Amino acid sequence: MNTGVAILLGSPIRGSKSIRKAVNITFARVLLGHSLEYGLLGDLPEWPTGQSLIMIAGNRGIGVSQYLLGGLSSPNDGTVAVQETYSAEVTRHYVLPVSHSGMLFSQLICTKIVQELQNTNSSRTSQ
Repeated sequence: MNTGVAILLGSPIRGSKSIRKAVNITFARVLLGHSLEYGLLGDLPEWPTGQSLIMIAGNRGIGVSQYLLGGLSSPNDGTVAVQETYSAEVTRHYVLPVSHSGMLFSQLICTKIVQELQNTNSSRTSQ
């Protein structure tokens, strides 16, 4: 039974190389707060069976993280490497030409989210 859908935007569910470096910097640790406890270091909680997990990652590597912390694998969105967004739990995975912070303002991202939600709704009504 499908219990719902979650759409993640550029979430490093396999852990983030940038975050692992940043935790050693007090200021960064304060900024990240409790988010460190919820998957940023690769400790994604067990995903519920039957719930779709959709990931939208970016590959426009513009961002200060790669310059401040260095070492991001390509492709990346400037903060998170695309490879950090893959996991066995992910039902569908998309890589779009956006930066990490740009995801919040991208028409392309909005369109993809609407498409996914419409697909989810239409598959529910046909069951």
